[in-house]
Amino acid sequence: MLRGIFILGLSGPCAVAASGQAWQVFDMAGSGLPVTDVAIQADGVVWAATDWGLWRWESGEYEVFQQANSGLPDNYLRALLIDSQGRLWVGTSLSGAAMYDGQDWEVFSTFNSPMPDDQVNTIHEDSNGWLWFVLPASLEPNGGYITVRPAATMAES
Repeated sequence: MLRGIFILGLSGPCAVAASGQAWQVFDMAGSGLPVTDVAIQADGVVWAATDWGLWRWESGEYEVFQQANSGLPDNYLRALLIDSQGRLWVGTSLSGAAMYDGQDWEVFSTFNSPMPDDQVNTIHEDSNGWLWFVLPASLEPNGGYITVRPAATMAES
């Protein structure tokens, strides 16, 4: 039996959401959203990274965040993570990473952080609260990744 909302990655740019027995497909043909990653908040809100901005789905309604209407630095998104503090992290193709706390956006890029590249392919958080940004594999000396300890969690150490 299916419970809640499930997002499944399929071959090609789309996502599928299931709630109970109802299924809904989100793809280029049906919604115009080329989905590259998804993240689900504890309260069931679904975020989808796309090549067209950030998509938020809650209770059957969706909202699109783009450079023009939010603090996103780029509309070409690659990665999402909801961290242990409930903040949304967004990895972009060209402009680093952005963190959204529900009200404000903060951008981390080669211009204001030690990131050696602005393409963030994947974001993970480890058990110590460190964020791992996977960058293009050709970067040195980190071999394709950089770790970040967000300031809010540093004070707790």
